[in-house]
Amino acid sequence: MDKWTELCVGINDLQKRANSEAEYEFGLVQIFKYLLKWNNLQEQVETEIGNRQKLRPDIILCDKNKKNQIIIELKRPDSVGEGATQIASYLKIFKVKFGLLIDKSISIFYNELNEEPIKLATLHFIEDEENGKELALVLDAEKFTEKKMEEFCLKLKKKLKIDKDAEKIVELLIGPEGKKILKAGLKNTEELSGFNSLSIDKAIDKIQLNRSKENVAASINIQPATQYNQKTVGIVTDGAIINLIDCEINKIVGVKPTVLFVQDKSYEVSSWQNITEIVLWSAWKKSRECLDNNISISKDTTRLRVAKRIGDSGYYYEGNKSAIDLIKTIREVAQKAGLQNITVKLR
Repeated sequence: MDKWTELCVGINDLQKRANSEAEYEFGLVQIFKYLLKWNNLQEQVETEIGNRQKLRPDIILCDKNKKNQIIIELKRPDSVGEGATQIASYLKIFKVKFGLLIDKSISIFYNELNEEPIKLATLHFIEDEENGKELALVLDAEKFTEKKMEEFCLKLKKKLKIDKDAEKIVELLIGPEGKKILKAGLKNTEELSGFNSLSIDKAIDKIQLNRSKENVAASINIQPATQYNQKTVGIVTDGAIINLIDCEINKIVGVKPTVLFVQDKSYEVSSWQNITEIVLWSAWKKSRECLDNNISISKDTTRLRVAKRIGDSGYYYEGNKSAIDLIKTIREVAQKAGLQNITVKLR
């Protein structure tokens, strides 16, 4: 079992059994000490700033030379607070580059010291989370270096910029000049010359997926589907769009899902667990009985090895399953709820 999977199992188990924030914090400290091998770990380090205000980060991870490397703020999974604001303040005041906010997920913060700290990404504690394995590797104290951590953060920062630029391009293309720009050829227009080509590619995807916005994607040429399987309905850039209800499962597992369409809505996803949670939640809102009598779903978390919450339904599903088993669960529940068309874009 790799480090990221161990981390997910440990934290998911802790989230189920911890009865207080103090107990949750203690458990997370043990995970960082014994799983990730951080022997140089300081808890509740206090510093005083103006007006006798005291700051006390939950955890500071120090390297072998006792240099502060990572500040960690811990919150209960069900807590609602100012965790992001806190971690950003700590990074600035302690002059530390890297920060982690751990609640129901783990958010990565980066402080370039001459800029405001930014949140680079939020990862969920699921086995196939994008960037999860890489994060676990750079957080392994026995292999940790500031250079590796910074390279990882800069990679996330680059992706974040691509995503934000893609949103700007979408807004530009759904505006009054959008149709004109599309007709002229996206990558050769003066208006888009300053954008990264990856951002433009992502914008094309988003416009195709949201073509109801003034039908701006009407002029994008979608090529006929290849025979990915009998239920493939189209190709958007490099990704097949498949109907999850009746596709051949063995042909899609191992392929990363990127967008889910259900109930006339689209969702960006990064794993089959993301899809499972969204579909089960959508199904429950349509039919409250659809989650009953399923061996992989329960209101009792002790019946499940890795209990994953299904929205606000009060139900949980078994997260420790293969993609094939998750899709089978989705199909069973969707059939009960009457959800006929659940499509997924694959990378």
